[in-house]
Amino acid sequence: MRRNIAGRCAMKALTFVGLGTGRGGYEPAQYLHGGKIVESNLFPIALYEFFQPDQMTVFVTRESRERYWDELCRRLAGRIQPVPVEIPWGGKPDELWTIFDRVVESVDEGEEVLFDITHGFRSLPFLVFLAVAYLREVKNVRVRGVVYGAFEARDGDGRAPVFDLSPLLSLLDWLAAVHLFRRSGSAADLSRLLRDIHAEAWRERAAESVPAATEKPKVLQKIGDRINELSQALLLIRPLEVMEKAQHLADQFTDALSEEAARWAKPFALIAPTLRQELTQFAGVSSVKNLDVQRRMVSWYIERGLFVQALTLARELLVTRV
Repeated sequence: MRRNIAGRCAMKALTFVGLGTGRGGYEPAQYLHGGKIVESNLFPIALYEFFQPDQMTVFVTRESRERYWDELCRRLAGRIQPVPVEIPWGGKPDELWTIFDRVVESVDEGEEVLFDITHGFRSLPFLVFLAVAYLREVKNVRVRGVVYGAFEARDGDGRAPVFDLSPLLSLLDWLAAVHLFRRSGSAADLSRLLRDIHAEAWRERAAESVPAATEKPKVLQKIGDRINELSQALLLIRPLEVMEKAQHLADQFTDALSEEAARWAKPFALIAPTLRQELTQFAGVSSVKNLDVQRRMVSWYIERGLFVQALTLARELLVTRV
C-alpha cells in the first residue's frame, strides 16, 4: 500500500471533464464542503482543495482536453500534476466498455481511491458505480468516496453543496448478500452486514464527548444472529432446530426492528418483508410429526440446487411416514 510523505495512505482521485452545457461550457460556482468554499468552473480544482489527493487522474474526451486541459494544469500548478486519460463519448456499447476498461486500468491493487462524477456526462455516473463495485471486489480497492458537486442544488447565496454518494454503494453489498442467500442458503453476509451496522452505530456513540440523545440500534445485531443461526440449521439439515429458530425469528420481526432498520439499515428495511416471508415459512411446532414444514424444506433445498440436503431430508421423511 502506497504512502505519501506524511506517512498516511496515498489517495488517488479519479475525475472527469466534459464540455459542459451551452456555448460557455462549465459555469463558475462556489462549491461548499466541510465549511470550506472553493470557487471554480472546473470541479477537479475544488476536488483537490477539499480532499488533497496525492494523485489525480482526469478522464477527458479529445474535445474536452483541447478546451480545458491547459487551464486545469495551470490552476493546479505547484500543487498536483493531473494525469490525462482520453476516453470516447460513450455513445455506443463498445465505447462504454472502453471507458470502463480505462477507469479500471487506472487503479492499482489495494489503492485508496476518491471518485468524482461532477462533470461526468451521459451514462458515466452509472458506469462509475459499476467500476467501483468491480474494483472493490477484484482489486481490493478502498473507496474514500464518490463525490458530486451539485451545481443544480445551489442555495440562495449561490453555493453548491458537495455530496458523497458512497453510502449508496452499501446497497450493492446488500444485493450481493441477498443473492448469496437465495442461491446458496448462506446468510453469513447478511448477518455480517447487520452486525457491522450495529457495531458502527455504537462506536460512533462511544466516540462522542457527550453521547447524543438519539437512540442507537438494539435489535439489528440480534436479528442478524438469528438469521444466520436459522441458515446454518437449514444447511446442516436439522429440521427440528429449523422450526424452533424460524419461530424465534418470526417473533423478532417487530415494529421496533422496522423502525431501527428504516433508520440505520435502509437496504435491510427494503428486503425485510421478503426475507421474513421466506424464512418464517418454516416456523412451527418443533416435532418430527410436522411433515409439512419438512416438505417445504425439501422444496427449498431443491430450488437452490442443494440436492444432497434435499435427498437426505426426503429419505428421513419417507422413513418417518413408514
